[in-house]
Amino acid sequence: MTQREQAGRTWAFRAAVEVEVQGVFHALAANSRGAPQALRALTERAAQDEGRHRVECAELAESLGVLVPELPVARAGLLGPPTLSTDRRALFTAVALGCITESISAALLGEMLEHAQGLARNVVHGVLRDEVDHARIGWGWLAWQAQNSDVSWLGAHVPAMIAAALPREQVDSGVDLREFGILSGDRARTIPQEVIQDVLRPGFAQFNILF
Repeated sequence: MTQREQAGRTWAFRAAVEVEVQGVFHALAANSRGAPQALRALTERAAQDEGRHRVECAELAESLGVLVPELPVARAGLLGPPTLSTDRRALFTAVALGCITESISAALLGEMLEHAQGLARNVVHGVLRDEVDHARIGWGWLAWQAQNSDVSWLGAHVPAMIAAALPREQVDSGVDLREFGILSGDRARTIPQEVIQDVLRPGFAQFNILF
């Protein structure tokens, strides 16, 4: 497999992931009644952002020679154990997707941007800009809920949330795809650990969420 083919497959995989995330943001927006208006607006916009990301990732994959089939938006529900109340599942979803997944994604994209070239750089730059806002949704939702309720129960779920957020891409060792916006396996593993220690642990500790 050539470097372009491997890069194209990675971006095709990312396009499929964007469809999944779009579905979850749709579900969160549908269950945002009672949230501050600014937070609701950010959540609704995030679902639209993810749809645009899917198109941009697919276009980049196709520019590298990999066709991406049109995928319908997943009819995703809220994340979290079904035994939780709807309000708790909404908070679980906001934290898992915003605080954790999007914070890790933003850090990864930040390093990708340092190396990406051409169309890949344009795509990475646009997605990074949005992911920063998406991370704010999680932290904003958490702060809103913590005003009136104990959110420390989330600590027991954070390790599983982190495990689900770690990159699932498979990149051959020794292949340098950074110009295509793809980090080495080592950096893709190291950066999330840095986010966990420098962002997630201190951020969650403010809300007595320990893990």
